[in-house]
Amino acid sequence: MFRGAAAVIAAAMADPIIESLSNAGVFGPGRFTDHSTIDVIPALCVALGLVLILVVMLARGLIKESDHPPQWVRSCAAFVGSRSLWNMLPSTYLMQMVVLFGMETLEQIATAGHPLGAMVWLGAPIAASMIIHAISCVVFTWALSRIVVSSARTIARAVRQALELLRALLANDAPPVAAYHVAARRFIEPYLRALHGRAPPILSRS
Repeated sequence: MFRGAAAVIAAAMADPIIESLSNAGVFGPGRFTDHSTIDVIPALCVALGLVLILVVMLARGLIKESDHPPQWVRSCAAFVGSRSLWNMLPSTYLMQMVVLFGMETLEQIATAGHPLGAMVWLGAPIAASMIIHAISCVVFTWALSRIVVSSARTIARAVRQALELLRALLANDAPPVAAYHVAARRFIEPYLRALHGRAPPILSRS
């Protein structure tokens, strides 16, 4: 699922850039595009759905297990130097090119009534298109791995703190008011630390 989301995002982000360069004549004369990028929006919607599912699944696993991501998430890599991230790039790149072909073919059928054939789906000369898509693959696979893991950890932390607050309120060994204050303090302390001593902004009176 992670590879699929990364592939769709990378393809959808690189495609309009490549087509804009081609339409501006950067790659010289020739018809390299179909002069349409309407396929980008539905592709990004699909990618967003996959990312949301992935974040929820990971957060659920973190809530049930521990503060460390499960093995299947570690394989996504939390940083660009991870060996697992580099190992997954070839398959992600292959999926990205398949996604690009599907996006462009469906777009051509929707706008022209039929596929335009040749290599128009690449949006540029073969070498240029594949290089730009490769760069996009690396950048967005790395960025997505960071976003997914960070978002899931934040959600899991918030849920755990909410459950801790609820357990403290329902505990029999402490008065409800005292339990509330202890649990509330534990709940808000991480967010106060994140402010690094800064005060909230002052609202001016109108």
